[in-house]
Amino acid sequence: GESRRQWQLMRNRHKPNYLESHLSREALKRLELDPVKSKRHYANIYFRAWAVFWDDEFIDRMIHKIDSRIIASLPEELITEKICLTAVSRAGLTLRCVSEWLRSIVVCTRAVENNPAAIAFTPGHLRDQIRKLQAIKFD
Repeated sequence: GESRRQWQLMRNRHKPNYLESHLSREALKRLELDPVKSKRHYANIYFRAWAVFWDDEFIDRMIHKIDSRIIASLPEELITEKICLTAVSRAGLTLRCVSEWLRSIVVCTRAVENNPAAIAFTPGHLRDQIRKLQAIKFD
């Protein structure tokens, strides 16, 4: 009865959609004008939302709104190749936060395209392939 209702209210308060819906459109527009306040606002949402409610869209928004390095703090079961690709597309050096088993040719190539220094975090067996792909694109 009552304890179930209280649990549902508490659970709902930690859903990303609930946390993101507190500001009006006008307030969100003002927030976007100040990058520091915007990052702080979305970081607050990220840390208050329960991971059980995170989905690819939420993680994608947080990568774009906060920082691509947040993938280092994601539970392993939530990290997909798509999430990694989004993160390294934003900042190539985020490849160092990607688990070894997710460092595919696609993810590593995108990271190196974004930042050539990311080649240092690419598995050795993929480096030659990535260099060949870059040579083809630039020639």
